Amino acid sequence: MVGQHEPVSLLSIRQLTRRNILALLVVLLLLMLGLFLGLRGYLSEQNRQSQLNRLGLQAENITHVIQLYRDVVGQLSEQSVVSDLIQFAEVDEAHDWARKTQRLLPESLGLALFDEDGKLLGNPMQLRLGESCVLDMHQFLSGQVLPGPRVHDKVRKLAHFDISEQVRTNEGIVGVVFASFSLSTIQRVLKHITVKGQALTVLSYDDQVIAHTDILSSAHPVSSYTIPISGTNWRLSAVMEKPDSSWIFIYMGMLGVVLILLPTMTFLVFSRKLSRVFVGEVTAIQRLIQSLYSGGNVQQQYQPRLQETEGIFTGIKILADEISQYQQRLKEESKTDELTGLSNRRALREKMPSLMMLARRGISVCVVVLDLDYFKSLNDRYGHALGDQVLQQFAACLRDNTYDIDLCVRLGGDEFVVALVKCDIEQVESWFARLLNAFLQQQLDVLDIPETQCCCLSAGVVILDNADRDIDDILEKADVALYQAKNQGRGKIQTYTPDSSVA
Repeated sequence: MVGQHEPVSLLSIRQLTRRNILALLVVLLLLMLGLFLGLRGYLSEQNRQSQLNRLGLQAENITHVIQLYRDVVGQLSEQSVVSDLIQFAEVDEAHDWARKTQRLLPESLGLALFDEDGKLLGNPMQLRLGESCVLDMHQFLSGQVLPGPRVHDKVRKLAHFDISEQVRTNEGIVGVVFASFSLSTIQRVLKHITVKGQALTVLSYDDQVIAHTDILSSAHPVSSYTIPISGTNWRLSAVMEKPDSSWIFIYMGMLGVVLILLPTMTFLVFSRKLSRVFVGEVTAIQRLIQSLYSGGNVQQQYQPRLQETEGIFTGIKILADEISQYQQRLKEESKTDELTGLSNRRALREKMPSLMMLARRGISVCVVVLDLDYFKSLNDRYGHALGDQVLQQFAACLRDNTYDIDLCVRLGGDEFVVALVKCDIEQVESWFARLLNAFLQQQLDVLDIPETQCCCLSAGVVILDNADRDIDDILEKADVALYQAKNQGRGKIQTYTPDSSVA
């Protein structure tokens, strides 16, 4: 019947070609797979042994550094002056000796003497010994075997490892020389021995990260190893890039070319028919993609001829719908402040004309510019993370104290704008007091900020009238009022008047 299309049978490329080349492809693939697996296994084992040998040498370098510090502390423990200080000198003399000697030790953070009863000969704070260091020494003197060297990194700037050596005389053990050295020493050694294509990490006995370096590129596969560091309870963990084996694929490619030449003549017989069908499908797909790119309608009907391309046509149509939804979502996100979830400056400029139209109709609209007092001081004292939480809590207070018809905007930093609809100046002042109260309470209860460190608010108000046409002019007036409010002290609100001036 005219106008009706006969059903088109879907063709499969696999059906057109597999009968004639299946047997040859199986043989070819088996040969190439065997060659690839054999070469890959051999090179992988050679690479593993090479990397382990390199890692062992790097671990020895760390061992030598730690042994160097042990030798230094050991030499101190063998000096007669040390045993005399422990047995006969006053505590102040031992303290002074430790402070002077500590300055001579490279990368030393602390040095102290302990007598055989575990008593520290000196002031622990001045000798830079923390509680954990003193506790370790008591355990050491009591005969406990501690994994080591011990690592303490609660205070990052003073992160260190400890080395202790017993002080012996003819009568036996009379005390201990204790020294702590900065972990930056291990970091420098690790950085020096790390080569390109490696990421090395020194781990303590309890898996604390002592030092870490990374000279990896993202383009290469890697292998991971962990080996002990001799003479310690530490471990050296490594992530190493595998060497480039592209030459294997080049070799296999050349071999494949030779093998593929054999079935080429047979394949050519079928390629023309296949290419005509395939080119038709590709051309149709190209048209759909061009229509998608130009924003046109991709819902036009096209009857695919190949099973392999039927899903592509369906996918393109689904993708067109998803792109449309995504573009709409991006449009909304472009008007939202990422940190607080409030509207941003772009949304303010878009919505302000509507607010000015309300004012011209006689509906009261007040534009309030709010600034967080002492925010910079709090940010500097407690860090940006807490500063961000303060901004988020303030945004939550704004949402809780405004209606859907109102507009809450974060201009940037700690400056916000609120447009209150159907509010006179007395209602704005009452609203400001409630907002200030809620904000202070949130800082105390939720963020646990000391009362003396809490942020306060200052506000400048502009009442929109028929003459207001320019957004920047409105914000400038509000800033003038805000400046006047700040001059009166924190926690103040000031309304702009025509005779307002900045002092």
